[in-house]
Amino acid sequence: MKESKVILRCHAELEWIAPNGEQDDDWDWRLEYEGSRGELTILESTTIHAGQNYAFLLMPNGTYFHTSCGAYYLQNNRIILITKQTVYCFRVLSLEEIEN
Repeated sequence: MKESKVILRCHAELEWIAPNGEQDDDWDWRLEYEGSRGELTILESTTIHAGQNYAFLLMPNGTYFHTSCGAYYLQNNRIILITKQTVYCFRVLSLEEIEN
């Protein structure tokens, strides 16, 4: 997570994942992470994709999942992140932001 700016952190569940337009043959590996819960961090890239956002989900067992860069928005208690190939929907489990 170096070279990135933290936008928000919370506890969340990766509720669903869907393709966004064209995807490569190896797209569906992402689906195994649906239902995963943990500490979600939304970051803003300050390097190659400056200004774009990505998500990093750290699960309690120490494994993690991260997305490529795109744009996010908030809708009710959900965080929607749209990348070139994928749409991710995270359901916020706690409304209190995690302290850094």
